[in-house]
Amino acid sequence: MSWTTAAFLALCLALGGGTKAGFAGDGILQLLAIPLLLVTVTQAWTLRPAPGMTTALAFASAIVLVPLLQLVPLPPSLWTHLPGRASEVVALTAAGVPITWQPVTVSAQLTWLSVLSLLPPLAVLFATLVATPSERARIAAVVIGMGALSALVGLAQVAGGPSSPLYFYSETNTSEAVGFFANRNHLAALLYSVLLFTAAWAADAFARVGNNLVVADEKSAGILSVSIAALLIILLLSTIAMARSRAGLLLTLVAVPAVVVLGRSGSRAESAGRRLFQLALAVALLLIVEFALYRIAQRLGSDPLEDLRITFGRNAWVAAMAFLPLGSGLGTFVPVYQLFEPAQDLMVNTYANQAHNDWLQLLLEAGFPGAFVLAAFLVWLGASVRRVWTARSHDGSAPDLGLARASLLAIVLVLLHSFVDYPLRTTAMMSVLAFAAALLIPAPRSDPQRAVVSLPRDDPSAALIRARALQHPPPEIEWPSSTKPVSVEPERVYVAKPTPPVAAKTAETAWPEEWTRRDGKVPPPPESEATADSASGAPPTPDESPAGSAES
Repeated sequence: MSWTTAAFLALCLALGGGTKAGFAGDGILQLLAIPLLLVTVTQAWTLRPAPGMTTALAFASAIVLVPLLQLVPLPPSLWTHLPGRASEVVALTAAGVPITWQPVTVSAQLTWLSVLSLLPPLAVLFATLVATPSERARIAAVVIGMGALSALVGLAQVAGGPSSPLYFYSETNTSEAVGFFANRNHLAALLYSVLLFTAAWAADAFARVGNNLVVADEKSAGILSVSIAALLIILLLSTIAMARSRAGLLLTLVAVPAVVVLGRSGSRAESAGRRLFQLALAVALLLIVEFALYRIAQRLGSDPLEDLRITFGRNAWVAAMAFLPLGSGLGTFVPVYQLFEPAQDLMVNTYANQAHNDWLQLLLEAGFPGAFVLAAFLVWLGASVRRVWTARSHDGSAPDLGLARASLLAIVLVLLHSFVDYPLRTTAMMSVLAFAAALLIPAPRSDPQRAVVSLPRDDPSAALIRARALQHPPPEIEWPSSTKPVSVEPERVYVAKPTPPVAAKTAETAWPEEWTRRDGKVPPPPESEATADSASGAPPTPDESPAGSAES
């Protein structure tokens, strides 16, 4: 199941980079999400829910419920009195069209398209919730791989120029790195999120390299992982510079200290591994400073008033106030914004497709119900900060804890990015956010890695097994009642030497028949033999009686 989820998430990152509804890639992803969603929801019912899973499911239900309630038809006596609908009533009356039942949203078709766009991220959320820690790490590796592939495509786009065939959307940022997206800002959002996942992966590799209890093959794999992570950091930071996204670069600079913190979270990391990680980070920053700052300065050099985000935000705020408290309907920004756009703000041969501020656009489209759901999510996210960063182990798995911390930081950065752009209006970034949110919740209790472990005590080789179990303990370890775990110091393991075998019991002496009494007892040997034995210094046999105690 994990490979199915990983493959679906990879498709989301490859096909879900569009910024508006109607792309064929989004339709394919929505169709593929239906069977995955049904299977994972069915599987979730059979699992023992982990702490926080119920809250996540309730929050997912609330996200879908908000637009569905906006689609409920209302009688004319109700919807005609809703805020923002007066102009529609006047238009229908002037045209002589009868006023019939209408929903809260001003466009049921656009709201239905928004509901369908929620299918892929919900499928990713449920599939990750029921995944084990090892499966989650496997899915994260696929996300890192797709981020690296998108970065390589972005570099090839810049090398090919504005006419490069690698630009997959007609309306895109030519001469910039956009990867599988239509907007350079959204590629930057993906790359700084993948950068954090890469740091968590490197921290786990540090732990394997610096652990004295792992075998040589695991150490070699850890060294290889650290090297790959270093190369990925250079690639990701370089591509973010080529994307020339102002918000993306600033948030990446915020993410770099977090990358260092995550890289240092690997316990007992060797100094060589840390130096390699820090060297890769320094090289990547040096590579982007000279080129990136020059390209960013070209954009910052223009008059800030020319930035249309200010105009979009001002007009969107006026529209949002007109449609409160229920909003205009999810996905209806374009037609509603045009109603409130002044003549002096009109643009030739173009229009505002988004508000470039997802927080404000959510208030316009979803009203107070959407704002309430967002506030509930922020409260849950704030509670997750202390739980994730103070936990010794998220659920007994160090890699899962590192991924949870990286996910928390990625969510915060994407939410900050949403103040000046709309990364969560793409299927790709919605799926990444859903995956990151699911990683904040521990794996279900039926995880095979949570099986109770009982280790034998009499086998000396079990001491090393116990030491490794204490180094990376499973969630629950039950020792036999007569056994206590072996003490393990941080850097060395003391293994008790095996007790030497006890000498075999000597065979009983075969006495002559004439010495055997009727009662079955064996009398001592004759006095002459006993004396001779004593003189020779031979010890008496175990069954012999002391001299002088035999009956005459």
